[in-house]
Amino acid sequence: RLCRNSRLYSFEDDRLLAPSELYKMYGWKSPMLSDVSMAKCVDLLGDSMSLPTLGVALVSLIFTAGRAIPDLWQ
Repeated sequence: RLCRNSRLYSFEDDRLLAPSELYKMYGWKSPMLSDVSMAKCVDLLGDSMSLPTLGVALVSLIFTAGRAIPDLWQ
């Protein structure tokens, strides 16, 4: 969960993510965030989960269920 006092960091670019990059990661195509502070951007996202994180969680759940219940896929 993102909190107001935390900022996501891009280790590849060696900088903090901008609000528009944060929203794109959460699935928004072209957010209009020019007059919005970072704290307000995080408040608008709420308790949502980014799409890549959701995908990893769902795939992990499917593979775990497949191993726990061998006859699930047959």
